[in-house]
Amino acid sequence: MIVPKEIVYTPGTGMKSPIVSVAPHGLSFNAPAAELLGNPEKVLVKIWPEEWKVVFVATDNNDPKGLKFYGSMRDSMIRLASRNLTKFIEYNIEGFTIPEKATRFGIFPTTLDNRKALILDLNDPVM
Repeated sequence: MIVPKEIVYTPGTGMKSPIVSVAPHGLSFNAPAAELLGNPEKVLVKIWPEEWKVVFVATDNNDPKGLKFYGSMRDSMIRLASRNLTKFIEYNIEGFTIPEKATRFGIFPTTLDNRKALILDLNDPVM
Protein backbone atom coordinates (compact mmCIF):
# COMPACT_ATOMS: atom_id res chain seq x y z
CA MET A 1 0.00 0.00 0.00
CA ILE A 2 1.33 3.42 -0.91
CA VAL A 3 0.16 6.30 1.23
CA PRO A 4 -0.44 9.74 -0.29
CA LYS A 5 2.33 12.29 0.02
CA GLU A 6 2.20 14.07 3.34
CA ILE A 7 4.24 16.29 5.61
CA VAL A 8 4.92 14.60 8.91
CA TYR A 9 5.66 16.48 12.11
CA THR A 10 8.31 14.71 14.16
CA PRO A 11 8.05 15.60 17.87
CA GLY A 12 11.23 16.86 19.47
CA THR A 13 12.77 18.15 16.25
CA GLY A 14 11.26 21.63 16.30
CA MET A 15 10.22 22.84 12.88
CA LYS A 16 12.41 20.46 10.91
CA SER A 17 10.70 18.47 8.19
CA PRO A 18 12.07 15.19 6.89
CA ILE A 19 14.48 15.89 4.04
CA VAL A 20 16.35 13.70 1.57
CA SER A 21 18.77 15.39 -0.84
CA VAL A 22 20.28 13.87 -3.96
CA ALA A 23 23.64 15.00 -5.35
CA PRO A 24 26.31 13.48 -7.62
CA HIS A 25 28.31 12.27 -4.61
CA GLY A 26 25.39 10.53 -2.85
CA LEU A 27 22.22 11.01 -0.82
CA SER A 28 21.69 12.80 2.50
CA PHE A 29 18.94 12.20 5.06
CA ASN A 30 18.25 14.54 7.98
CA ALA A 31 17.36 13.15 11.43
CA PRO A 32 13.55 13.42 10.97
CA ALA A 33 13.82 11.41 7.71
CA ALA A 34 15.87 8.73 9.52
CA GLU A 35 13.26 8.64 12.29
CA LEU A 36 10.54 7.86 9.73
CA LEU A 37 12.53 4.70 8.95
CA GLY A 38 12.93 3.88 12.65
CA ASN A 39 16.65 4.75 12.69
CA PRO A 40 17.72 1.36 11.30
CA GLU A 41 21.35 0.30 11.21
CA LYS A 42 20.94 -0.73 7.56
CA VAL A 43 18.54 -0.07 4.68
CA LEU A 44 17.77 -1.90 1.48
CA VAL A 45 17.70 0.32 -1.59
CA LYS A 46 15.05 -0.60 -4.15
CA ILE A 47 14.20 1.19 -7.37
CA TRP A 48 10.79 1.41 -9.01
CA PRO A 49 12.07 2.56 -12.42
CA GLU A 50 8.73 3.13 -14.17
CA GLU A 51 7.55 5.38 -11.34
CA TRP A 52 10.89 7.20 -10.84
CA LYS A 53 10.96 6.23 -7.17
CA VAL A 54 13.74 5.01 -4.89
CA VAL A 55 12.59 3.07 -1.85
CA PHE A 56 14.61 2.73 1.35
CA VAL A 57 13.48 -0.19 3.51
CA ALA A 58 14.67 -0.67 7.08
CA THR A 59 16.51 -3.96 7.57
CA ASP A 60 18.62 -5.60 10.24
CA ASN A 61 22.38 -5.67 10.67
CA ASN A 62 22.63 -9.25 9.38
CA ASP A 63 21.19 -8.48 5.95
CA PRO A 64 24.09 -8.80 3.46
CA LYS A 65 22.25 -6.59 0.93
CA GLY A 66 21.74 -3.83 3.50
CA LEU A 67 23.56 -0.52 3.18
CA LYS A 68 24.97 0.98 6.39
CA PHE A 69 22.59 3.70 7.52
CA TYR A 70 22.00 5.01 11.04
CA GLY A 71 25.51 4.26 12.28
CA SER A 72 26.85 6.74 9.72
CA MET A 73 24.98 9.75 11.21
CA ARG A 74 27.15 12.83 11.67
CA ASP A 75 25.92 16.31 12.62
CA SER A 76 22.26 15.18 12.49
CA MET A 77 22.68 13.98 8.88
CA ILE A 78 23.09 10.55 7.38
CA ARG A 79 25.13 10.63 4.21
CA LEU A 80 25.11 7.70 1.85
CA ALA A 81 28.20 9.01 0.11
CA SER A 82 28.44 6.75 -2.88
CA ARG A 83 28.82 7.70 -6.50
CA ASN A 84 28.10 4.05 -7.26
CA LEU A 85 24.67 4.43 -5.64
CA THR A 86 23.81 7.58 -7.59
CA LYS A 87 25.05 6.02 -10.83
CA PHE A 88 22.96 2.91 -10.05
CA ILE A 89 19.88 5.12 -9.63
CA GLU A 90 20.61 7.10 -12.79
CA TYR A 91 21.33 3.96 -14.83
CA ASN A 92 18.13 2.18 -13.76
CA ILE A 93 15.69 5.09 -14.15
CA GLU A 94 15.49 5.90 -17.82
CA GLY A 95 15.51 9.63 -18.49
CA PHE A 96 16.54 10.64 -14.96
CA THR A 97 19.78 12.55 -14.47
CA ILE A 98 21.34 13.12 -11.06
CA PRO A 99 21.25 16.89 -10.42
CA GLU A 100 24.59 18.71 -10.49
CA LYS A 101 23.82 20.39 -7.15
CA ALA A 102 22.18 18.85 -4.08
CA THR A 103 18.42 18.81 -4.67
CA ARG A 104 15.65 17.86 -2.27
CA PHE A 105 12.90 15.58 -3.50
CA GLY A 106 9.49 14.69 -2.12
CA ILE A 107 9.45 11.80 0.34
CA PHE A 108 6.76 9.87 2.11
CA PRO A 109 6.70 7.00 4.60
CA THR A 110 5.07 3.64 4.06
CA THR A 111 5.59 -0.01 4.98
CA LEU A 112 6.86 -2.80 2.73
CA ASP A 113 7.02 -6.42 3.84
CA ASN A 114 6.04 -5.29 7.36
CA ARG A 115 9.09 -3.00 7.55
CA LYS A 116 9.25 0.77 7.71
CA ALA A 117 10.10 2.31 4.37
CA LEU A 118 10.65 5.73 2.89
CA ILE A 119 9.83 6.49 -0.74
CA LEU A 120 11.88 9.14 -2.54
CA ASP A 121 9.89 10.55 -5.45
CA LEU A 122 12.31 11.72 -8.15
CA ASN A 123 9.38 13.23 -10.07
CA ASP A 124 9.01 15.84 -7.32
CA PRO A 125 11.96 18.18 -6.74
CA VAL A 126 11.24 20.48 -3.80
CA MET A 127 11.97 24.14 -4.39
